[in-house]
Amino acid sequence: MKRLLLVMMCAMFAISASAQNRNVEFQGYANVGTTFFSLGAGPTFDVNAGVRIHDYFYIGAEAGFHALLIPFNFSFGDTISVNTTAYMLTVPLGINLKGYFTKGHKFTPYVNASAGGFIEVTEGGGGGFCQAGLGFDYKRFAFGAGYHCMIANDSYLHMGYLKLGIRFGKGGKYW
Repeated sequence: MKRLLLVMMCAMFAISASAQNRNVEFQGYANVGTTFFSLGAGPTFDVNAGVRIHDYFYIGAEAGFHALLIPFNFSFGDTISVNTTAYMLTVPLGINLKGYFTKGHKFTPYVNASAGGFIEVTEGGGGGFCQAGLGFDYKRFAFGAGYHCMIANDSYLHMGYLKLGIRFGKGGKYW
């Protein structure tokens, strides 16, 4: 029994020391923002939770809620005019990757990539999405901008995005 306890304690110390050497810390983000393209725009909300590895790399799971609003103005002759807004509500689920350029600074620029699928809430169905962009963390706050593509039924919707968020967890030095 004493040997088993000793082996278990040694294993716990080894696992703890190994985790400290890897410098793996929990980190996440909560973001609000917008997607936009030539015909419309819409608000977004995303939450990411994952791990930051060696201060230079982040991998996490991403989920959110996106609305895309497209205003339409139809006129028929001089008497009929219709103003309406089409909308699409989606729930994206994917993987988020970030590569940080600096270590331990208040201002930390990064390159961002996300990929996954989405569920289209208003009419059912879904498809895939991908994002690529640049951003920076300043203390606990994050700002990102880039390219967003949605793919469904052999159709592509190319958009830009802007995100403003807050970082939580232990990743990074400045809190």
